[in-house]
Amino acid sequence: LWSKSFSGISDGRDFQSVLARAFHDLQTALDRDDSIVALKPAYLAAVEKAAPAAPVAAAPAAAPEIVSDIDRVKKSGLRRPDDYAMIVGIEKYQTVPDAQYAERDAAAFKKHVEATLGVPEENTIFLTGQRATRTGISKYLEEWLPRNVGENSRVYFFYSGHGSPDPSQGTAYLVPWDGDPSFLQSSAYPVSQLYEKLQALKAKEV
Repeated sequence: LWSKSFSGISDGRDFQSVLARAFHDLQTALDRDDSIVALKPAYLAAVEKAAPAAPVAAAPAAAPEIVSDIDRVKKSGLRRPDDYAMIVGIEKYQTVPDAQYAERDAAAFKKHVEATLGVPEENTIFLTGQRATRTGISKYLEEWLPRNVGENSRVYFFYSGHGSPDPSQGTAYLVPWDGDPSFLQSSAYPVSQLYEKLQALKAKEV
């Protein structure tokens, strides 16, 4: 049985396929003759000893960086100290599936807001990952912006991540990092409330 099953190794056949064939032959022999059961431990020990060391997998090649037009930021030289931006990007959530590329989108928008539109970095709130909780979104949207925005301000709000509707009420929600689609009213942020808070700002433009 041994020589029959493993003769293929010298022919250059794949070891794993030969090993699989060997076990198949052994099972067939066991089905025919129970007396061979006593040989099984010695057979398995011999197979383990004969198995070649597993090859070390080569490290995967790094994926090439993809650069799109939106990643090429043109600096305008503008500086608008009265303007503000709130940018939220949530890619990896606490309990729901990932929103791929959400943080990259948010980071790209942040670059454009600061380099092209002239919003100072200190006037930009950038929430990603675990910082983008319901509380985090609420405190900056409902307290920080109203406290700082003036009549000459332009306000930019950007969100990249999951949204979810509540079918029972027909209400749409932004899903924060700690949001739970099964409990939207207590864990997510209503889009209608977002619009209400933005419209209440004493800004020139939102």
